[in-house]
Amino acid sequence: MSYLKQKKDLPLGGTYTSTGFFGSPRKRRKALSQLLLCFGILFVVAWMGGYLEGGLASVNGSFNMHSSVTDINTKVRPLSIKFQPPTPDELEDLVTASLNMSRYALPRDDFSEMGRRARNFSKLFNIRYTPFGKERRGLVKTLGGLEKVAQVDEALQALERNMYPWIKKGKKFVNAADVLSSYSGRGIVLATGNWHFRFARHCILSMRLVGSKLPIQVFYAGPDDLSVENRNILRAIPGVEVIDLSEFVDIKEAEVNGWAVKPFSMLASNFAEMIFVDADALFFQPPEVMFEFERYKRTGAVFFRDRTIGWGMTETLEFMKTFLPNPSEYAKTEGRVLNLKSLHEGESGVIVYDKRAAFHGLLATCKMNANPWREVTYKVIHGDKESYWFSQELLELPYAWAPGGGGTVGWKEGEHVCGGLYHPDEKYKPLWWNGGVTVNKYFEANAENLMNFTHWATDRRFEKLDWQWEQEKKPFCLKPGWEEDVGELTPKEKVLAKKMQDLWLDLERERKDKGGN
Repeated sequence: MSYLKQKKDLPLGGTYTSTGFFGSPRKRRKALSQLLLCFGILFVVAWMGGYLEGGLASVNGSFNMHSSVTDINTKVRPLSIKFQPPTPDELEDLVTASLNMSRYALPRDDFSEMGRRARNFSKLFNIRYTPFGKERRGLVKTLGGLEKVAQVDEALQALERNMYPWIKKGKKFVNAADVLSSYSGRGIVLATGNWHFRFARHCILSMRLVGSKLPIQVFYAGPDDLSVENRNILRAIPGVEVIDLSEFVDIKEAEVNGWAVKPFSMLASNFAEMIFVDADALFFQPPEVMFEFERYKRTGAVFFRDRTIGWGMTETLEFMKTFLPNPSEYAKTEGRVLNLKSLHEGESGVIVYDKRAAFHGLLATCKMNANPWREVTYKVIHGDKESYWFSQELLELPYAWAPGGGGTVGWKEGEHVCGGLYHPDEKYKPLWWNGGVTVNKYFEANAENLMNFTHWATDRRFEKLDWQWEQEKKPFCLKPGWEEDVGELTPKEKVLAKKMQDLWLDLERERKDKGGN
């Protein structure tokens, strides 16, 4: 028998005796256990060192001063990317550029410069803080001295004052890191004023009807936006918190009103993972099922598409080109605007965010919806709805579109289905719709003129669609190009829709009995 064959089980560095490695079998087992324990401790220490020193992630991943967008949708979800500090030259360039740009006010029509400043702020922020808003430990050693950390702080604070002054000028937060560190748990966010109050109340109670158990935060923009009586009615609903946005950010500085209240409410909410829901959105399933979407788990940001309307129209595309000359491959391949299939891309009736992953995208969205910048964007796009994916593109952050384009849910009229703006889940089963249960919410005479919910029509291919525009007493109607894109609601879904209609009528009678308008 060769020596190698005889000694094949001899551990490296061991001493061979007549009784084997470390003596007797009992001693060998004890020594092996101690050795494994030591290796385990060393592994945990090494892992924790990486966690504390570098954090779990950087929202932009590895540091790259001149990164270009390729296919942001295939990036690993930001919270799973390990932080890599910048080189000394990269850090110097970043600090110098950030200090220079923060000396000048951002022009109201320069969204390309907005993107540069937002990206620089994100990079500085991710050097200084973890994705949870906590200060990175060991940064003095990582950056090469206390002076380097001070330079990062100076540039970061200067750029935050320049880009997001309404954070520190508010009553709640010291800085952006303070906002991020306040996030935890999951929940639903709504925004409403007095006009949308009855829709918001109906929406909240309807979500409970379909089984949603998530806590809900309802925001309003200052004491004149939502009356004390309406606030108290909403607060009486279990699991609902009603919050004055002006207690969190300086809404006068940003001139937050109308559509702009929505992204600022998302930012101020303390939920780490949140679903924003329009006041007139209604669900066939509990909203929390969207947290289980594969695309949400992968990207941390899911948006829904608006109707496919305006084939060949270029207004949105031309505006986008002014600040996104190199959009992601995802926008090029999956987007309708870049392929001239639709004038509009997104709608903001429902937004699903992991705000820790999308934090800087959401900050940029708020910037787009603050004045005077929204005076430019709102002339091109319909309110806030495109600003969410625009911002993800600007920050080179991953996002995903939910399946299909906006369809309809309501009743069949010939080959068309007339009803609210409809969206399915990832399996194309009915999920939610926008517009409430009335045929047209903008006309008070329709308060008791309700839709008949029997069918849905969806848009899987963004082509061969026949849309009929909404009228005072009739909603949008859609005839898809394929028979399989029209379906009938299940008996359970019809029952749910009927319960929501009955609830609406009960709430309306109560409102009128109290003299409501």
